[in-house]
Amino acid sequence: MKCEHFEHFLDRYLDGELKGSLKLEFESHLVECEQCGHLMAMMSAVGEIVCEPAPDEPELSSHFTDRVLGELDRMQGTRRRWYGIATAAAAAAALVVTVASLLVLAGPDRSAGVSADRMAIVEQPTMASEGLPPVGLRDGASPEAFASLPAGVLRPEPQVRGVTFSRQDLGESLRKGTAAPMASLDAQTQSRMEQELRQWLTSTLRDADDAIRQLQHLPGFAFDRMRETLLNQITGKAMFRPSLALPVQPTREFGGEPLRMEPAPVEGNYELI
Repeated sequence: MKCEHFEHFLDRYLDGELKGSLKLEFESHLVECEQCGHLMAMMSAVGEIVCEPAPDEPELSSHFTDRVLGELDRMQGTRRRWYGIATAAAAAAALVVTVASLLVLAGPDRSAGVSADRMAIVEQPTMASEGLPPVGLRDGASPEAFASLPAGVLRPEPQVRGVTFSRQDLGESLRKGTAAPMASLDAQTQSRMEQELRQWLTSTLRDADDAIRQLQHLPGFAFDRMRETLLNQITGKAMFRPSLALPVQPTREFGGEPLRMEPAPVEGNYELI
């Protein structure tokens, strides 16, 4: 058996698949070749390290899930309270801005040239304030005499007094109008956040289960990769793939000659890695 054949049958020997005369020839070459013996020792050590049993996983108590959900509810409770307060403040501010805009738009017409403040506080003089007696048409007085009197006396402008606005009714109506919508909004927000939390927890547990299943197949895969890498580094030559490697046929010739390996003819090209 040559070194190339030894490398080809190494995996099968380590897995305990070699039987009979092929196993004897493999072990005979292992004793004669120092390089192959060193490779065999290294691969055996790697197999023992990789195949060591995994440490025991900690067992979770029956109340673990309940405690996790309780802690999540406690953390989300504070966030929901602040979210409700912020939503209420934003809604109240929007209502105030809307009402103020409506009041400004529904105010007095400014095209007359007199501001609303001046109209609210200015008081035009009347006949009584000027100390003039009431004037009217006496019996027998002519309209011409009435028309000759001063315009301010005959046609006093009406008295305009200040107008006060009560904001108590306005605030009460705002509170009554926003109480019901805010309660409905808080209930809907809480329900939506609880649903999102349950979906997240379910997805997390499912991902953890998939990761654990993948880790169970990791030792065998890692062992094969490490074994192939070590073989490439030690031999420094290309290795044949097991599926396309050069097949051999054990033969024994009589007449005192030992058992040897002869390659069988294979058509086609060999794929190297």
